[in-house]
Formats: sequence, C-alpha cells, structure tokens
Amino acid sequence: MKKGIAIILTLVMALSFSACENKETDVITGNDDINSQESVIEHTGKKIDGEITNASVFSEGLAFVQLNGNEGKIYCIDKKGNIVFEFENETEYSLNYIPANFKNGVAFINGAICDKQGNFVYPEDVGVTTFYDFALDGGYIIATKITADYSSSTKELGVMNTKFEWVLPLNADLYSELEGGLFVSIYGDKEAFYSDNYIYFKGCQKFLNIETGKVSDSSDIQLPSDTWLYNADKTMFDPTGKTVLDLKTLDNIVHTANNTYKNGKIPLIFCNEDAGKWFWTLADENLTFSFDPIEMVDYNISSQWNWIKFDGEYVVFYDDPTNKLRSYNDNGELLGELTVEDLSSGYIEDGVILLVCGGRNAKTYQFYTCDFTPIF
Repeated sequence: MKKGIAIILTLVMALSFSACENKETDVITGNDDINSQESVIEHTGKKIDGEITNASVFSEGLAFVQLNGNEGKIYCIDKKGNIVFEFENETEYSLNYIPANFKNGVAFINGAICDKQGNFVYPEDVGVTTFYDFALDGGYIIATKITADYSSSTKELGVMNTKFEWVLPLNADLYSELEGGLFVSIYGDKEAFYSDNYIYFKGCQKFLNIETGKVSDSSDIQLPSDTWLYNADKTMFDPTGKTVLDLKTLDNIVHTANNTYKNGKIPLIFCNEDAGKWFWTLADENLTFSFDPIEMVDYNISSQWNWIKFDGEYVVFYDDPTNKLRSYNDNGELLGELTVEDLSSGYIEDGVILLVCGGRNAKTYQFYTCDFTPIF
C-alpha cells in the first residue's frame, strides 16, 4: 500500500446485483456484489464539510471530491455526502480532467486502480509500468511494461482482469501493434471502448480480441450501448467509422444532444422554423422514437452556450439566455426546473446532476437529484 493513501476502510457490500445472474467479486478483498449501485456501503460516519472546489461525476453510487482549503486530499463520498474513504492527491491533474469513474467496482485515479473500500493497486505493485482504464467497462485493465538499460529498451503490453490476473500476458508484439492507440486513450478517452470481447484503439484503428489475443483492422463487433458518436452532414458515426444514425431521413432535424449515445438511445432535436419552435425526443439506432417529440418551451438552441446532457435515463437541458435548466426522464416527463447564475458547465451521470458555477479560479460544485433537489 502506498504512503499517499491516508485511510483504508472496511466496507460491507451486502445486496445482490439484480441485473446479473452471477455475483461479481471485489478485485482486492474478494467481497461479493461490488457492482450494484444499491450496495450497502459502510462509511466513516463523517460527512464532507466545506465548499466543493473539484468533483467527479457519480458512478456506481460514489464520487470523488476536493474541498476548499484542502485540495491536496481527495474524498470518496456516497450520494448522501458521507465520506467512504479519503487519500492524498498524487496527480497534477484535476478530477474533472481525468474522469475518475467507478466501473465494475473499481476506479482509475492517481495512476492506480482503487476499489470501493479505498484499497489501491499501483502499476509497480503488479510489476508493470502503466495502467490504462478504457476497457474497464468490460472488466479489463490494459497494462504496459517498459524496461531499459543504457543501450536498449523493451516495451510490452498485456491485459489483466480486475483481479489482476493476466488474460493476455505481456507481449512486445502487442505493444508494437497497439502503441499508436495508447496515447489518445490513457484517460478514458471517448474514442476507445470495449465491446463483445474486443477492445478498440481509435488512435491506431485496431481491434484487440481478448479471447485470442489477435489484432485486426476491422470487426463486426456490436456497438456498445454507451458510445461517443461523431456527426458529419447529419450522419452519426461510431469511432470505427460505422454509420449508426442517418439523420438526413428526418424532417427538421437539427442535431443530437452532445453526440451522446447511451443505454441504446440518443436525444434528437428538431426545429419547426415556420412556427419558431423547438422539439426533442429520444431515439434508438433504428431512429425509432421513445415518444412523440416534445416542445422545448423558452429554449433557444441557437445559443452557443446551450447544452443538453443525457445519462441513459435522464435528460438535462440548459438555456443560456434564461439561465434555466430543465430535467426529464426517458419517457419525456418533466421532473424539475432550476435557474442558476454564472453556470460554467454541467453533467448528469448515475442519476445525479453536477453543476459547476463560477470562473476559472473560483469554481464551485453542487450535486442535485434529477428534480434539482440538492443531495447534501
């Protein structure tokens, strides 16, 4: 365990993960049911006390925050503001620069992998040089090892599961083939993803087959349900270049919401120019609407500062001219409204809204439920 970890706590993960038939196991402690967002998490009995000056979004029921006057320490909290564990910040980057999100019960932060108990495994603990987190959705950790002397160096790449067991042992040929895809993907880059036993490396446009260890230029893998899409002439492409949505078939289509395809759906926005009205709905990859498009009252999509965010279940709109936010569920039902001054950015993940207000050097962070009730 590294000296930078201030506190290591024991958690109790008790409830079953109803969405899976088989229980998952904590990577470090062997406890069951770590994946469930409803898991019972034992905390320190302390709540965060102070202004939040930096924060990650919530994921699997937990988030990382830093507090005013104590930015050198990072707190892992639950959705009630209870401190689950804390540790020293060992990175030069802020939490919102490196997405510190839990996936399959673990998170990538401080260059290490930590579980929900605050236990950390650093690359050197398992004999490698660097961890990469962009395959954690599939329960895999990309690892590289570089060894060198005065005259030469050896670079190897392998794949571990979240128990730190080798799925694909370190191999120099793998590193050589995939090196170009590592640098754009080191911090959960949206261009890299895991799906259907493949890891896709956008930087070198290669697919790594987890079962065979083979690298290929193309594959007919199924698109993950949470993927960043690219818009070109009203055609939405996935990172591999495959057409996902041909929006040209829709009348009055304007664009999609932040190019976010999650839970198999993407928000779409329409404009009826004759009436000067805007409408929105959710659609799947077949452009089947979840509900008839709903009018966006008092919303001016032409404002460059407006945004729409979607976490696969909830949608949040921000209208800059009125400083107003609105939230909806995936049935199109209005959940709440909020007026916020000096809003810098906003996010919604894991059913929790994170709003960032203030200028570059004076930002404050506040978490809300999906009806804009402060959660603590």
